Amino acid sequence: MLVSGMTINVNAANNTGSWEGYGGLSYYTFNEDNAGDDFSKGFFAGIRKWSSDNLAFGAELNYISYDVEVVEEDLFYYYSYNELVSLRGFLGVVTYKLSDNLSLNGALGYYSYDFLFNSESDLGIKFGVETAMPLSSNMDFIGRISYRDIEFVGSDFAGLELSTGFTVEF
Repeated sequence: MLVSGMTINVNAANNTGSWEGYGGLSYYTFNEDNAGDDFSKGFFAGIRKWSSDNLAFGAELNYISYDVEVVEEDLFYYYSYNELVSLRGFLGVVTYKLSDNLSLNGALGYYSYDFLFNSESDLGIKFGVETAMPLSSNMDFIGRISYRDIEFVGSDFAGLELSTGFTVEF
């Protein structure tokens, strides 16, 4: 038991120059009243390079989709149907490792969303905490909690993200 703990710590301490791929599933909340549901599910995937023992830079993709109830009416009919909305984020990411199992994440990037015949894009920011549980010498199980701040004209998609996934060092 002691030997495996020492092996994990040695590997974590010598990750300078290594690459890490990561991904997983997320639960998203929204501040927006017009966002349909107040929550949704989605996924994230990314890659980062450790430039020192504690600092990594990378890129990440977020994808969120959810249904919004659309109501239309004319002189004779009242229509109500669900329409799919998708929100995508392409982000530059900075990770600062506080300890072998705890990191701070910050991201800045370009978000876009599609709804009916309308598409919009804008700059957004995300910051949060990541915890890691080693599964092997090059794979971790991660949990993340983040806050996303993005607002399009007339729509506020800011909210909380709860995520779980895996990292693989290569």
